[in-house]
Order: sequence, then structure tokens, then C-alpha cells
Amino acid sequence: MANRQNGEVSIEIDGKTYTLAMTIDSMVALEDLFSTGDTTVTFQDVIDRSDRGSMKHLRGLLWSVLQEHHPEVAITDVSRLVQKAGGLGAITVKLMELAKGTQADPKDLEALGVKPEKNPPPAQDGGKTSGTGADSTSEPVKSA
Repeated sequence: MANRQNGEVSIEIDGKTYTLAMTIDSMVALEDLFSTGDTTVTFQDVIDRSDRGSMKHLRGLLWSVLQEHHPEVAITDVSRLVQKAGGLGAITVKLMELAKGTQADPKDLEALGVKPEKNPPPAQDGGKTSGTGADSTSEPVKSA
């Protein structure tokens, strides 16, 4: 059974309930899956590539969040599970739900004295200028 307080969500696929869990171990497994001896791939790299439409990275993400409760699921099983779950739409909804559950509650942050950053952060000059660099010295050309 999924525990939302622990960042878990459930999905029923072909009569079986699967629990997706975003844990440190699942993030590390995902990094290990895509990293090589020469290249380190971070969790955020995988998320960014998934967001840009990489099916390989999305499949890896789904595999990694299944490992906590379903270590018997191989990465090659993921495509079949997605199909039986109703396609990428159904899975994407669950992954978004899972991602939302991993974000800190604003009330908890406030209790800790942490102020959430504004997105995007304000300009360093307080928004007094409209761009960077020096003012233009060009003169507009008059039409004939």
C-alpha cells in the first residue's frame, strides 16, 4: 500500500497493485543505470531528458521508482507494464503525482524558517534596467 507521506503512489496494472516510491536509492539506481566510467549522469539529467521526450530515460525513471517495492521488475518489463496500465498518459499522471509528493510542504519550510525562493529570482538590479550591456549609440534611420 502506498504511503503518500513517504512519497509513494499506487497504480493498479493488470489486477496487481504496484507502489511507486521516489527514494534516495531509486535516484541512485537511476544515476547508476545511465552513468558510465567516463560520464556521470545525475538524477536531474535523467529528469530533464525525460521531460524532453526521451523514452529511454522515462522507462529508466519508471523502473527506478518500482525497485523499492518491486525489485523483481526488470527494466525490460517496464514497457509491458506501461501498455497494460493504459499507456504513457496514465503512467505520466502517476509520475507527476509522485514528483509532487517529494516536494517540501510550504508550511513545513516556514516552520523551519526557510523561505521558498521566488521563481524566477528577481533581477540583481531590482529590475531597474531592461537588459544587460551598455546603452546603444545607434541612431535610427529615417525612411525616405
